[in-house]
Amino acid sequence: MVFQIMLGVLAAALVGLLLIVIGWRGRRVSDTPVCGDCGFDLSSVLPDGVTCPECGGGLKRAKGVKHGLRKKRPVVLTLGIVLAGFPLALAASVALGSAVGVDWSAHKPVWLLSWEAEQGGATAIDALARELVRRDTAGTLTGADVERAAHAILDVQKNENAIWDDRLGDFIEQQVVRGTLGGDVKTAFDLNAVRISFEARERVALGGPVQLEAKIDSVRAGTGTQISGMLSMQHVAVGSTPVNLDRPGFGMGVNQFGGFNVWRNPGFGGGNDHVYGTYTTTVPTGVVLGTQRLGYVVRMSVYPQDAMNRGMTFQPGQEMDEFTREIVGSVPITILESGSELIEIVAPTPEQTAEIEEALGRHARGWVYDTGMMGSQVNLNLQDSSALPCPVVGWAKSEWRGKEWTIAPVVMRGKDPGRRGYSITWDGERVQPIPDGFDATTIDIVIEPDTSLAMGTTDITRIYGGTIEVKGVELEWANAEPGRVSKPNPVWKFLEGLATFDGEDAAEMTKRLEAIEAPDAAEESEPAGDPDATDGNG
Repeated sequence: MVFQIMLGVLAAALVGLLLIVIGWRGRRVSDTPVCGDCGFDLSSVLPDGVTCPECGGGLKRAKGVKHGLRKKRPVVLTLGIVLAGFPLALAASVALGSAVGVDWSAHKPVWLLSWEAEQGGATAIDALARELVRRDTAGTLTGADVERAAHAILDVQKNENAIWDDRLGDFIEQQVVRGTLGGDVKTAFDLNAVRISFEARERVALGGPVQLEAKIDSVRAGTGTQISGMLSMQHVAVGSTPVNLDRPGFGMGVNQFGGFNVWRNPGFGGGNDHVYGTYTTTVPTGVVLGTQRLGYVVRMSVYPQDAMNRGMTFQPGQEMDEFTREIVGSVPITILESGSELIEIVAPTPEQTAEIEEALGRHARGWVYDTGMMGSQVNLNLQDSSALPCPVVGWAKSEWRGKEWTIAPVVMRGKDPGRRGYSITWDGERVQPIPDGFDATTIDIVIEPDTSLAMGTTDITRIYGGTIEVKGVELEWANAEPGRVSKPNPVWKFLEGLATFDGEDAAEMTKRLEAIEAPDAAEESEPAGDPDATDGNG
């Protein structure tokens, strides 16, 4: 913006100087000879005269005589002085003011501050945020100012190359609360506040599973923003080949769901951002080996502004599309021959087994919950895994009164680099209900390694190959009573088996993916909190 202004000032000054020259030189009013020094009419002197009778200048020397009398053009001259003088004086004033520390942003109208911020410059965005706070506090903003600033803020929010200032988000949300801005602005703000992308396992095999896992790249909101929403995978394609989203053992069909929560609260540690969504599919056997693009189309929906007060539901007749946008992108994957070994099995040793058992059992705990429709469940917490020599991935099982049951999947990354989050393909056929009459306060857990669970992550490439025993894990009965466990409601099993698809035709989705050149997935930062904590539900 500064460059454009300076360019305009320079252009005006040059035009002004040109007009000054034209106005001073004047226009020719006759063809008579005149003295080159004083402009005296020499019609009666030449050709015999040798000097100008007016000034005495020599007429025989070079340029001693000119042909044509010129008259200055005062209007053009005045216009040139204005054009050249005003911009130069303005530039000099700005330069002098900047040198002595004058904040020119305080004197700019909101429309100019907004226009400058829309260009994406960091200084201009900071100036807009600072001035909106100052003028809002002083009560000098008009309704038109607020609307113009809101338009600029939404533009900055959408611009991936522009920096973000949380003060801009605070301004939007404050004006919505006051009623100065409508709910449509808040909806547009929420839809673009969370930047979500997806990552996938780098190496996969023909006919084998491949996962797309959601991650939050950034949040462009305010310091007190609270947003919740849903992610619905609409379409996945390997290159130009559409693939089915059916997930074995879960039965959610081609529309697989996830969600996200953004909770900002400066008074409570700043809040946290969380996204959940792992979408599983199978690599088609007919695709070409080598590097391919795994494309995706995801429908992202945010809950309306007052959804929390209505139990996260929409009012009858309310259009869902109003709160929805699509995320379209792709990530690179390398496709290998069918049956290729993708997970390394680390050979177990007695020493490493003892080391892992001691680390996992150090703070192991469990809770028994009655979830209602899904019945009673055991939630395991195996937190202390930072000392593990390699990932431990498998199914946690236990035995009670001679009956073995599978409690939950366990994914512990240990020291291995990676995303260090917790993501698996949930297998409803493997997890078993708590045995009837179960009333234990401690249980022994056996973790049996399983490479298919490791393939349900996007980053684990090796797992420990030995069986791990964690004995004496204390159980706390939360909202369930010992000896009175409930079974999953049959309605839940029915809902679990439903498969719906309200997306566009797969071929059309594939064409859209091919038309968009999506960037590679950026590297993901480590999530906040304990990176090695893992929960399992059974």
